[in-house]
Order: sequence, then structure tokens, then C-alpha cells
Amino acid sequence: MIFQEKKTEKGYNYICQDVFGEVEIDSPEKLDGDTLDGMIRVLLKNKATSKTITGEVKTEKGIVEYKFVKTDIWSDDDEKDICENTPTLIKKQEKESTQTSRLLIRIWNWLPRFVGAFREAWKKM
Repeated sequence: MIFQEKKTEKGYNYICQDVFGEVEIDSPEKLDGDTLDGMIRVLLKNKATSKTITGEVKTEKGIVEYKFVKTDIWSDDDEKDICENTPTLIKKQEKESTQTSRLLIRIWNWLPRFVGAFREAWKKM
């Protein structure tokens, strides 16, 4: 995971924004990547139903505070990114693939023969 690290007066501040939400961690000492990833994994496994989780953990280096704000699974922001009538650089529509055009040619060549055979069978009935 990617963390944004800031040096503060009290120590270090870490922020991680991802699809699961946003985590903010305040620590008196600099934390390594494995420790930060472990904290995120514990928070995600917690399965808490609240939107915001805050707490603190005592370590030998001091107290590490965290705040976890979950992202809603269904949010209104998802629908705002839908593109409608987006202009493109290409003015004309692209031609169909050669495979599709070959198939259409076969169908158009087969159709008159089918109609002729159907008429003959109809006349004999």
C-alpha cells in the first residue's frame, strides 16, 4: 500500500487512501512499511459495522493513534464519472473487422440460394 508520510511536532503522520477507505496514523517514531501494512490488515479484518474507527495502540516507543474511515460500497460518486457524449479525435466510425465482413458476405451469398430452394420445395408441395 502507498502511504503519505509527514513529519509533525509530535512525530510522524501517515495517510493511506485506497478503495477500502482512508486510514490516518499518528506515531511518535517512524514506522516501517511492514508495520503500516500490518495495521491496515488488522483494521480491514475487523469487519466492524461503523463507518469510522478510532483507537490507539501502546508500543515500547509510545502510543500510536489511528483513525479509519470506511468508504461506502455504493456511493453517489460512482455515478458522476459516467461519460456522456464524449468527443473523440476520430470523426468517422471505424470499419467493421474483416472477420465480421467475411461472415456477412457469406450470409448474403447464401440467402438467395436458400430462398430459391425454399420456393422450389414450396411449389412441389
